[in-house]
Order: sequence, then C-alpha cells, then structure tokens
Amino acid sequence: MNRQFRLLLAIAGVLMLLAASALVAIADVPSSYVARLVSIPLVSGAGSSLPFDTAAAAATKCSKVRDMQASNPSLWFATTPDGEVEEPLRDVSEEGYPAGTIALAAGINYRCIPRNTTLAVIFYRGGTDTEPVGSDKMKPKPSNEEGTLLGYFELEDLSPLPEGEWQVQWYANKTLISEGQVVVAGAGADGEGVSVQGVILDGKTKKPIKKASFYVLRQDASLDDWIGNGYPEDMVYSSGQTDAKGKFVCDKKLTRGQSYPVLATATGYKASAQQDFPVAEDQEDPMDLTIKLYK
Repeated sequence: MNRQFRLLLAIAGVLMLLAASALVAIADVPSSYVARLVSIPLVSGAGSSLPFDTAAAAATKCSKVRDMQASNPSLWFATTPDGEVEEPLRDVSEEGYPAGTIALAAGINYRCIPRNTTLAVIFYRGGTDTEPVGSDKMKPKPSNEEGTLLGYFELEDLSPLPEGEWQVQWYANKTLISEGQVVVAGAGADGEGVSVQGVILDGKTKKPIKKASFYVLRQDASLDDWIGNGYPEDMVYSSGQTDAKGKFVCDKKLTRGQSYPVLATATGYKASAQQDFPVAEDQEDPMDLTIKLYK
C-alpha cells in the first residue's frame, strides 16, 4: 500500500484528525512523528481469525461500541524497508519487527461501526502508563460492513524506530476496545539476535542456586529507576529463572552491537548488576554466562 493510495483512502472516505498534541516521554523517540489512522474493507486472513461470528453478527444491530467486536489484542502488520505496509497484509504480532524498521502498522478487525463513533489509536514506547509518543483519531461514517483499521506510526524523517517494546491502544468514544504490544528488533524478529543462557552459582561453594533470576531491562531503562520504582514489569525486556541445576535461558534474544541493563538475584544473596552489559557485534549465539552470587 503506497503513500499515494493511503492519501486516496483518506480523501475518499476517512476523516483524519491529527492529534493536537502528543507528549514524548522517552528521550530516544523524537517529537517529530507521523501517526495516522486508515479504514479499509475487511482483509481476509489479516489476523489469526476474525473476532466475531459473521452469521450471528449479521442479525445484531450496531448501536453500541461493544457491537463493534474489535479484535483484541491488537494486530501488527509487516512493513517494508521503505515504510510501506506489505501486501498482502501479514500479522507479525508474535515475531515482531526487525532492526531498522521505520514504520509500525497496528490493526484491528471490526464487525461494524455505530453512529456517532470517534475512533482513536495511541502509540506508546515504555508502557501504556507513560505519556503517548503519537496518536490519531477519526470519526468515520456508521457502517454495518466489516472492516479493518490500520494505525501507522513513523518518524517524519523516516529514520529507524528505536528498538525495544512498543504498545498501542485503540479507543471508541473513550472506551478501550483493543490493545497490544510488539517488539522492534526483539526475540529474533529478523531471524538474528543472541540467545542468553547460563548458570548462577553460589560464589563461595560453587553450588548451583535454584530459582535465581536473571533480568535484562529495556535499553532505555536504568537499574536505579527499576529498583526504586519497585521492579515494574514493563521495564523488563527479557528474563530467565534457574532450575535445580542453576541453569537459565532468557525468553528473548538480544541485539548484537547493543548494551542492556542486567541484574541477577536470588533470595538470601546480594544482587549482581551491570547498567551497560554489552553484546558484541561478533557475539556467537547463544551467549553462555556464569554468574556468581554472594551472601
């Protein structure tokens, strides 16, 4: 779907109202962004399954927000290296986006649109409890036709988006109807990345520590903030817990050439932490760690 076609869609049937303001809470997300909302006919296969029974839906009046039956969690569609949406649409909610991605495309399928409905999409980086980094809204014509909403986010200069976790929320008349998150350059989104595994030992006895934890925080997070705020989950990028032999495997891959805040901890032991834990450009996969904790 090229940019000209997006514009034609907007002129033909979409009232687009750019948000008057959107505060930026994360320093590595510039304030110069583009967020836009586009409505298209329902795309078959644009998601694992439709959120509604089409036969039953046909007999249901579309008078309230709940009648929309929007897909939840939100879908995330693949984009091309130049920022276009791949055709046909392909859901990448599980695999995430590769490093270098310049545009996100969140989406929902809906059954209908009631009268006097204002739809909004809001993007976040750092959790939905932070200030949004971009938003858009529209007031479409009421419709009993199924459809797909696409919410785009990109920077005005089309530079690569910061890596890590991104979130989206969808609202209809201020009612939250769908939300979701996706990782940019995470969990091997581009088939690359480094798995982290290892063993956590008692530094004195060299015996394995069971149920010890290894945490990798988001790149924009600090260990002091994480600890000071009571260890919020939305600041954790990846983690793993040891088994009876002291072995652990993190649940997401790390990106080569990047650094992350990390911390290892276990009950009865002093934590071991490093604010800038480096992953070398030539780091082999997997990365094996031996971590010693002391009482």
